[in-house]
Amino acid sequence: LILLCDLCSCPAVLRLFPRRLAFATRFHPLALFDRLQEAGLLPPELPPLGSVGVTAVQAALSLTAGPVLLAGLDFSYPGGRTHARGAPSHRRALGGCSRLLPMGMSGFEALAARPRLRVAGKGGRKCASDLVLRSYALQLRALAAGSGRLYDLGPEGLETGARVLDSAGELESLLAAGPWPPAQLPRPFRPQPGEVRAFLKREVELLREAEGELQGALARGGGTAAGLK
Repeated sequence: LILLCDLCSCPAVLRLFPRRLAFATRFHPLALFDRLQEAGLLPPELPPLGSVGVTAVQAALSLTAGPVLLAGLDFSYPGGRTHARGAPSHRRALGGCSRLLPMGMSGFEALAARPRLRVAGKGGRKCASDLVLRSYALQLRALAAGSGRLYDLGPEGLETGARVLDSAGELESLLAAGPWPPAQLPRPFRPQPGEVRAFLKREVELLREAEGELQGALARGGGTAAGLK
């Protein structure tokens, strides 16, 4: 497998995939992105779409001129199980449990802040979703309308705008029409170790300057900078 990873992806996950390609999403106007770009170390960019699933679809559409198949992007969930076991939100919920706040209560409170919806899904069936997930489904429908190359293998969930493949025969016919040429790929991103080390050295210097300014401000204000260490 080749892992497509954002610059802020979890390092523990990255170590599991020797083969990986990096991209960047400017999810916030951080000066760090500008410094990386000036140094020639900013990977190819994808728009910040908020959802990992929608971002994966955008990446797939950028990598190939052929059809893109969707599986599991239903934007719906049973009960309170919004994330898979081991996901950051699940581990955070487990870590926050106590005798007075048992497992499930924090998730319940989070879900209560995101009102659940019963909306029409594929085939007119009602699905449990919420405002956030429905917004992701609308983003995906916009991608589907703009590409015309999305096909959905899942029979349940919210409408994705992709054409639903109802049988194995339809899938076989679609795949038999290939192979398809790859899309025009972005520039190769192969930063040299020396360039990365030089950039990190400059970042450390910036952090030291910021620390010195904070210590000076605290000293002038009569406070203490011991906690900055």
